[in-house]
Amino acid sequence: MSDELRILHQIVLRNGAWGGMEKHFAAFVRDGQKRSGVSNFLVENLRRVAPEVGAALACLSQPARELRRWHGLPVPKWPVAARQVHCASLARRWDINCVLNWNLFGDTAPARLAERRRGLSVYWERGAAWYESAPDFDPAFVDAYGLYLANSEASRQMLLQRWGVRGEVQVCAPGVVFGGGPGAMARSPPEGRAVRLGFAARLRGFKGGVLAVHAIAELARRGIDAELWVAGEGKDGTRMSAEALRLGIAERVRMLGRVSPMEPFLDSIDLLLHPALREPYGLACAEALAAGAPVVATAVDGLGEVVEHGVTGLCVEPTLPLSRYAEFGGDAGDVYPMVYRPQSGTIGEPMLPDPAALADAVAIIMDADRYTAMSTAALQAHRGRLAFERKQEHLYELLRAALGKVAA
Repeated sequence: MSDELRILHQIVLRNGAWGGMEKHFAAFVRDGQKRSGVSNFLVENLRRVAPEVGAALACLSQPARELRRWHGLPVPKWPVAARQVHCASLARRWDINCVLNWNLFGDTAPARLAERRRGLSVYWERGAAWYESAPDFDPAFVDAYGLYLANSEASRQMLLQRWGVRGEVQVCAPGVVFGGGPGAMARSPPEGRAVRLGFAARLRGFKGGVLAVHAIAELARRGIDAELWVAGEGKDGTRMSAEALRLGIAERVRMLGRVSPMEPFLDSIDLLLHPALREPYGLACAEALAAGAPVVATAVDGLGEVVEHGVTGLCVEPTLPLSRYAEFGGDAGDVYPMVYRPQSGTIGEPMLPDPAALADAVAIIMDADRYTAMSTAALQAHRGRLAFERKQEHLYELLRAALGKVAA
């Protein structure tokens, strides 16, 4: 078997999704176009992909093929075998030797396809292991893949502890593809204007947006002039706006909607506030660090693997029970049932960071000397341990080593 990686990606990209996984996929295929020995292919339902994803598809080694069409004819969703046969036919034509499943948790079809090709099957966990249940979970999933990748140690532990995965599981985090160039300068605290706290996420209950609103209210009560700039869309946006109005700080909360590209937003804020109740990795935090903005995040799941506590930001321990979420306007029904607790290395129920503790962390970071030191460390982290090129090299090392085992 050749050392060339001929990767067939299995990933859901439809309906305009443009989150951390889609961003990394787009960067992955753009990077692959520049590399020798790496070819990328895609068969997928391409209905309404995000514009940024659509632009990246031009970097594939062959044009992406529509899963629902074969030689111009429709391929029905049922029986499932029809689309599987379509995908297998293209895999043969493209001489695929690696099938990469992006977060399709419990699905063994990509592994079976790779086995028929006598190639490598890879599952990449990006957050699906936090789901309450997996209705289509195939029990064979726990050892079906030649390699399991996890985007954080938290993801790795969820696979191992919660689902009992028995195969090899390696941590392989995504990198950040923008910001923090060689000439980027560390920041200083703002003068003559309010402190701008950024919140960037899908606006869902488990992201903790209402807690960010309450942190702004707490800062206002302490006489600290601060605003919250919110980048993102989702059903929790209504709750955030309602809480801002109820707390009398509506003028301090700016709902910006979907923001792309992110660089101007990150350049305009002073600090990213990320009080998530669950976060497998936290690409938004990594992006903020790449722009030189310190981060206040919850000490849960993989966030402490991105934000180095006391160096590039502060991680706030969640201390309040989830039962109190409604007091802050939050929707406890939109929160995942289990999280990874890095302090103990165990799986447990989610908890809330106290908005007062979030406000404490913001006040600590905004000290002039500490802020500049953290901004400097954030840029250094982006150029070092969080660099996209470093993460990609690690990924290819893992893939080639696993492919070698299959060939042996």
